Amino acid sequence: MADRIPEQTEAIVVGPDGPSRSTVPLHEVRPGHLEIETVAGGLNRGDVYALAGAYRVGRSLSEPDRSSRPTVAGGEVSGRVTAVGKGVDGWKVGDRAMAFTYSAFRRRLVVSAGRVLPVPDSLDLTTAAAVPINFVTVHDALVTAGRLSAGETVLVNGASSGIGVATLLLAPHLGAGSVLAVSRSTDKLARLTDLGLAPTAGIVGPSDGFTDEVLAVAPDGVDVTIDVVGAGTLRASVDTAALGGRIVSVGRGGGVIDKVNLDELARKRLTLVGTTFRTRSQEEAATVIQSAGRDVLPLLADGTVVPIVDRVLPADDLTGAAEAMTADTHVGKIVLEFSW
Repeated sequence: MADRIPEQTEAIVVGPDGPSRSTVPLHEVRPGHLEIETVAGGLNRGDVYALAGAYRVGRSLSEPDRSSRPTVAGGEVSGRVTAVGKGVDGWKVGDRAMAFTYSAFRRRLVVSAGRVLPVPDSLDLTTAAAVPINFVTVHDALVTAGRLSAGETVLVNGASSGIGVATLLLAPHLGAGSVLAVSRSTDKLARLTDLGLAPTAGIVGPSDGFTDEVLAVAPDGVDVTIDVVGAGTLRASVDTAALGGRIVSVGRGGGVIDKVNLDELARKRLTLVGTTFRTRSQEEAATVIQSAGRDVLPLLADGTVVPIVDRVLPADDLTGAAEAMTADTHVGKIVLEFSW
């Protein structure tokens, strides 16, 4: 008897020659898993790094893995449930879903149910693709890593990025008393205001030069800093931090090496926290995702929080979409639509 040929599904893969559409094996719907027919996906810096051969789960960005083995792109998608594995409660075929998982840009995606959240009726599926990574990451950064307490001051640099915008959207509803936004662009701060995201203070400055501007509006310092930029921001983050402040390193698009004044870190009793999902187990990731869902989904469902999508592009042009992200003119999320 001949071996059974595994079922296949279409996917967008990244290899040494760039991205392409290909077919890959379709995973079995094991217990505890869901199968999703995908509609759209969110574009993230990880996808840009993957195109450059410098992003693999579990690895440091400073140690590129330029493997010749093609890898399915993507970290978040939205779509409809097409199969429900044994032991999964609360889901049925046809439900709208959004998932935060690796190698996600597949027509049919099998994913652990712990990595999936329901799409509220208030969102279309394209907009829902802007939610999983940014909103889960920001919730984790503010609530768990940042230990945000009611009335505290939050600062986010790189404020117009997907993470930055999600911070501006969520922080006031997670307890922040005031929210400061730092950007190198007055135009981007103006666009945030036009979108109804006017923070308590919008501060323009080079990545290492916003200290005086921040302390002018927050003389007691910042309680929680969400650092989206990376290299070049650490000194200003320490200088503007309040006593007992927490600095959470979320993004490192500006580089991964920086310097810190350890005496000032000690004097202010600061906490410097690094956060990523690349090294979390399935169980750890599921805990974080579901915790974020409990706080964030009600805000999305009643329209209190509306994701900001800068533009929607075809997923088949992943290179062009990555170039649009690298150009750094967007405010909010770039979303990709699939045409399977």
